Amino acid sequence: MKRAMIGLMLALAAPAGAAPATPAAEAKAFVEGIYKPWMAALKRGSAMYQPPGDGRIYTAEIAALLAKDRRISNRTNEVGVIDWVILCSCQDDAGLGYRVTVPAATPRAATAKVALSFGGKYSNTLTLKLVRLPQGWRIADVGDTDMPSLLATLRNGLRGKK
Repeated sequence: MKRAMIGLMLALAAPAGAAPATPAAEAKAFVEGIYKPWMAALKRGSAMYQPPGDGRIYTAEIAALLAKDRRISNRTNEVGVIDWVILCSCQDDAGLGYRVTVPAATPRAATAKVALSFGGKYSNTLTLKLVRLPQGWRIADVGDTDMPSLLATLRNGLRGKK
């Protein structure tokens, strides 16, 4: 009886007609959550915004490789493997705009396409491979026409380096 009451209360508390979020909608919201603060910073005229390069948006492997790249670059005073802003595939984000679509999603993985524009012309599309972890969606890989795989680029560029 107690379980039935709790179930009824939960059903009544849900908005009428509200469907549970689909994996595609959740994945899109995750990606939008990365780009929206960036666009807000650009509108405020803030200095170039850098999305976090850690476990808040990336899988542990990519976050660790990015941290290693930064460590080596700082120690050697040389340009790292990654010398651009990954999520705009650019050096300068002036005029950046974006559109996100999620053409494929399951409860555990999704592919997001981020069309990037600079000054209104959409000229590049990033493919974000997403995985759902216990902490939520994370980026497992990034690719575009110039760099098919961020993960492979980092693995190859950092191989043998300490």
